[in-house]
Amino acid sequence: MTTYYVRPTNGSDANSGTSFANAWQTMQYAFDNAVAGDTVRFCAEATETTTSTIDLDTNSGSQTSCIRFEGYDGVNGTTRAKYTIQAVAAWGGGALISDAGSGTVDYITFQDIIFDANDLASSALSNTSTTAIGWSFLSCEFKQATDDGIICGNTNLGPGMWHFIDCSTNNHGAAGFDTQANGNGACIWTGGSCHNNATNGFEPGEIININKCCIYNNGADGIVLINSGDRSIFTNCTFYNNTGDGIDIPGFAEGVQVIACSFVSNGGYGINDTTAGEMHLVDYNHYHNNTSGTQNTGEMGNAPLVV
Repeated sequence: MTTYYVRPTNGSDANSGTSFANAWQTMQYAFDNAVAGDTVRFCAEATETTTSTIDLDTNSGSQTSCIRFEGYDGVNGTTRAKYTIQAVAAWGGGALISDAGSGTVDYITFQDIIFDANDLASSALSNTSTTAIGWSFLSCEFKQATDDGIICGNTNLGPGMWHFIDCSTNNHGAAGFDTQANGNGACIWTGGSCHNNATNGFEPGEIININKCCIYNNGADGIVLINSGDRSIFTNCTFYNNTGDGIDIPGFAEGVQVIACSFVSNGGYGINDTTAGEMHLVDYNHYHNNTSGTQNTGEMGNAPLVV
């Protein structure tokens, strides 16, 4: 259980990494060498840049002893700060961060990291393995991918679900959050935002729970359940000014819950439910100024709050 340091300007991957003065230099080296129980402090003395994908495919944490990657200041590495990893010119193609489909990396946590694809990398984060479980992101930002911002392959439920807390995914060339395949993308998203993406905000293909998130200014729907999405839950969220629907619930989804959300000025319906009577709980929501109207089917539960 060791604390390591990374300094993109004054570090060296030949160092021990165990102090601020003897820090490593690159995120790739940290990914390759940190093991269960370790913490890596990325010290924000400058933006770390890369011309190729950083592979997150080496070591795993455990449910009781994760590997932590955290942003800290660039002065002495003692105060939390945002650390940026950024794709730069001469980019070699592919995602900024990828697990390379290894399926071996479990229980890792990122905090205060900005994943900047810089309109060069195809995604800010790409997880292609369905067995990579227990990934967590706290106060992170994913931005400016040329395609989908986050690609999640996880199919594990319960303790294995991914967690995003107070994160933002924004300004991508396609969706803010997408899945590797139908049936993938199991996660819990709490707080934060999903905005200004060229297509949909979220495109989950598996159970996803989203709470207290602002989903706005996306080029299609705020959320569309692209596969089953059965039993997905959306609570206390704001859907504003998305070009399409606030939420699109297609004909194959069952048991979706939409509770205490606000749908304002979306270009389609607040909720577009085409499931033809499948059992959903849609209740205590607020609708205003959505172009196509409140819903395209009746709400199940108490009457909607319409202003």
